[in-house]
Amino acid sequence: MPVVLVGTLDTKGHEVAFVGRILERYGLEVLVIDAGSVGPPAFAPDIDRQRVFSRAGISDEEIRARGDRGEAVAAAARGVAAIVTDLAFQGQVEGILALGGSAGTTIGTAAMRALPFGVPKVMVSTLASGQMRPFVGGSDILMLHSVADLAGLNRLTRTVLTNAANALAGMVRPDLLTVGIRELSLASDVIEVEEPSRDRFRRVVAEAEDEAKREDRPVIAATMFGVTTPCVDRARRVLETLGCEVLVFHATGVGGQAMEGLIRDGQVAGVLDLTTTELADELVGGILSAGPERLEAAGRRGLAQVVSVGALDMVNFGPLSTVPERFRGRKLHQHNPNVTLMRTTPEENAALGARIAEALGRARGPTALLIPKGGVSALDAPGQPFWDPQADAALFQALRDGLAGHPKVRLVEREEHINDPAFADLAARMLLELIREQDPQILEHDRITTSWAKEADMEELRGFLRSVGLSDAGIAEALDGFLLARGPGGRLLGCAGLERHGGLALLRSVAVAPEVRGYGLGSRLAATLLNRAAADGIEEVILLTTAAHDFFRRLGFREASRDDYRPRLAEAWVWRQGPCEAVTLMVRNLIEKTPEVTWLS
Repeated sequence: MPVVLVGTLDTKGHEVAFVGRILERYGLEVLVIDAGSVGPPAFAPDIDRQRVFSRAGISDEEIRARGDRGEAVAAAARGVAAIVTDLAFQGQVEGILALGGSAGTTIGTAAMRALPFGVPKVMVSTLASGQMRPFVGGSDILMLHSVADLAGLNRLTRTVLTNAANALAGMVRPDLLTVGIRELSLASDVIEVEEPSRDRFRRVVAEAEDEAKREDRPVIAATMFGVTTPCVDRARRVLETLGCEVLVFHATGVGGQAMEGLIRDGQVAGVLDLTTTELADELVGGILSAGPERLEAAGRRGLAQVVSVGALDMVNFGPLSTVPERFRGRKLHQHNPNVTLMRTTPEENAALGARIAEALGRARGPTALLIPKGGVSALDAPGQPFWDPQADAALFQALRDGLAGHPKVRLVEREEHINDPAFADLAARMLLELIREQDPQILEHDRITTSWAKEADMEELRGFLRSVGLSDAGIAEALDGFLLARGPGGRLLGCAGLERHGGLALLRSVAVAPEVRGYGLGSRLAATLLNRAAADGIEEVILLTTAAHDFFRRLGFREASRDDYRPRLAEAWVWRQGPCEAVTLMVRNLIEKTPEVTWLS
């Protein structure tokens, strides 16, 4: 009889796989239900989202087309509850575990409430320290507070998720307690029981597990809400790729308090506080206030911090019936059946801007404030329920006015929406710059390592080139001239190749993963190959490009006629496949000095 594992595999896939792997190591059969509705699942579930929404009387295509998150969560909750009820009737539910934020908690607990008393039920939730009556009701659900947001595997989430899996295993099979729980080391995560029969969880967890186990990385604290997830999740991936460990806190009041406490205890090196929505609840009277000390700890400790105004367009309440009478005439949005949001007014936003400026003005460490003029949350965008340029303008102007007397705080205004990838990349880059101002050695260059390609790297290199839109033609012939760059955990982040043709060389396939572009990695790879070519006595290096002319000019290349080099490169793969007319040939004379390149500049 299986245990049921419920989660949104598009946003919580790694976390679900981590729990599933532990449960399978206990010898338990695990049945995974995917309740996601947006992106592709991290791995194939046993019961997919199409079946979930079909059971709720709607198709997943309709859900995506409507774009209403509240409707999607409500439908997923109905569908999962119905499926779990069916399974229980068939005697196919030995226990259930779910994990998530407000959406995941709504979905998971709906299924748990449908199960009989006595069936083990564990809900790992970012909301578990708050008012749980709407979620638990009269059921025997064990609520476990995640402390940090469930956004990636790190030292906090691994501990909580391991405890949750251990708890469910112990409730389902009390005899497992004789295995020796002391062997469940958080450092090694080894459980000495039979190996799992399937490796689906192992494959997914492996993508993040090696990095999560490294304890020597700089720790970054970040804040996130469902409506700022695209921004914070992308910034997190950039920071992790460059050697940081990112602890994401769900901005639910308790999340902000937990983060401030961690900062006060000296546990973090920098703060990415992009979601300051708890300040709105403190000001207006919502249920997710983090208290009057919010946004103070990093400044007092002198830490590098990048702050933004994520989700300051909203104040949080519980179910619609719980919204105070004095707010019933305001603009309200039902985020899901258990969460109602209220749009902040221009007056409230002006007060919030002044509050943030006052706090940042007292900061002792390097500080930057980023303003996303295109909108501060997923609901604050054209066509969305909280789009209100006048209210946003009041917030932004109050920030400008309040910081006018604090030149040490870097105020950066961007036209993008907060969830635009460019905004997230800028936030991550600025935080790294501020951290390096305090400690230039904290992010050592060797966190990204380079090595020459080997035969075993062939397929990975081909896949990487295709993923960034470059051809993998001729790779086999030139493999020994390829330089590879890898980040923590061995992930391939960049490459460049050099093909020798007599006294001439062809620089090809200079590519960098999107999330680490702008840090000088491509320049480092290309400059290394140019230095190698010069050491080998090569006088000229050429390349073909369609869009990177400025990049290569900075490395000393100039445009030249293809006809001048065609005879000397007749055997090169680029000529054999016939380069199109839109491609520009550029040349670099190596008798000249190879330009100096500053790493991660």
